[in-house]
Amino acid sequence: MDLIPVGSVTGIDKDRDMVLAANSRNKEVVLAEATNLPFGDDSFDIVYCSFLLLWLPDPSAALAEMKRVTKDFVLCLAEPDFGGRVDYPDEVGILTNRLIARLRDEGADPLIGRRLRARFAEAGMKAEVGVHPGVWNLERLERETEDEWSWIQPLGPSERDTELMSARTAWEESLRLGHLFQYSPIFYAVARKHPGMETQREE
Repeated sequence: MDLIPVGSVTGIDKDRDMVLAANSRNKEVVLAEATNLPFGDDSFDIVYCSFLLLWLPDPSAALAEMKRVTKDFVLCLAEPDFGGRVDYPDEVGILTNRLIARLRDEGADPLIGRRLRARFAEAGMKAEVGVHPGVWNLERLERETEDEWSWIQPLGPSERDTELMSARTAWEESLRLGHLFQYSPIFYAVARKHPGMETQREE
């Protein structure tokens, strides 16, 4: 299904410096909060977000605003669910537990993926929800997981944190042996402002 063949794109960011940086690269980005969009009703053909809802205190309010300013589609392109993560060997799962705890400390929802349909429903929309397929080689897996280690322990695991040190050792050994596997499900959701619109057009 072709959502839109061509067109212009307008973005938002709540960080003034990020807005200025984007504008300097000829990107149309405005300073705004996701729960208070500075646009009129039905301003865009499509409104979408990606890796945003997990950071919002009230994702349903943001989705309601997206619904207000779109003419048709609301898309959530990617939101993670760390509660559904698969780690092998099992000892590496400590990293996932620490990631979930750190995200919650930062005010994020690490389980937002499984809650997408509910959040869309709270915003008055019926969403189709799915999970992106993923294929990773060891090099990419190592690179991405190194970023996670750095985020939960910027200075590296403390010698007093024996649990995390053991997990790091198991991770490095399984990586060396070529056994390491980690999969974090990334969900997407698609909804229409007026669900019957497509049928009416076809008639």
